[in-house]
Amino acid sequence: MQSDPLAFPGRPGPSGAGTAVSDQRPSTVRTALPGTAPAPGAALRRYAGEVLNEFWATATASYKVLVFGAVGLIAAGIILNIVGNVSGNQGVAIASLPVIGAGLLLHGAGRVVRGRKVSRMLRK
Repeated sequence: MQSDPLAFPGRPGPSGAGTAVSDQRPSTVRTALPGTAPAPGAALRRYAGEVLNEFWATATASYKVLVFGAVGLIAAGIILNIVGNVSGNQGVAIASLPVIGAGLLLHGAGRVVRGRKVSRMLRK
């Protein structure tokens, strides 16, 4: 009994015999064999994942202020730009650009603060 090369996993072929999709896929969970050590760097990757996934919960107040300040300035700048362009007031539209720029600078500072904290945590 030959299987159809065009049959999809989990879908019966011409013979009517199908295989489950889970039987066709390799396991994505990697564990160390009994009696062996885990792969080098596994703990570091797991820790880095925890740091990155739950960073906001453990973030410093300065980082949160930088993020909210950046978002606020960028949003205010965009609103000013839209209002200035819709009303035809070029002064307001041009004045909005430094506000957006200041928001981008705060965003960059927030990225630096976060990167330094993550690198310190990974060194420990």
